[in-house]
Amino acid sequence: MRYKVTILKQDNVLYQGKEYDMPIKKPIIKEFSARMFNDPDPCLIHQSLVTQRLVDAWINKLGGEVENVSLSAESYFIDLDLENSVVSIEPWK
Repeated sequence: MRYKVTILKQDNVLYQGKEYDMPIKKPIIKEFSARMFNDPDPCLIHQSLVTQRLVDAWINKLGGEVENVSLSAESYFIDLDLENSVVSIEPWK
């Protein structure tokens, strides 16, 4: 299932869009790619697979569809200022 993710910080939208299009920290992508594929300079395919696995695990940990849930340590890989932010996740229509 595809999801629409909305991340808000004090009523300002930091991100709204498809789950796999969220900004991911480049060092995290490199670190996970090195672990998963022995590829410290990941190609686009490895970057995409790392992003999918990180985001899927994150959504599963949050419980799938959620509304206005505070972001915690599990959101460390998202390349946004998430302090005092909340996330809503709904099916992509």
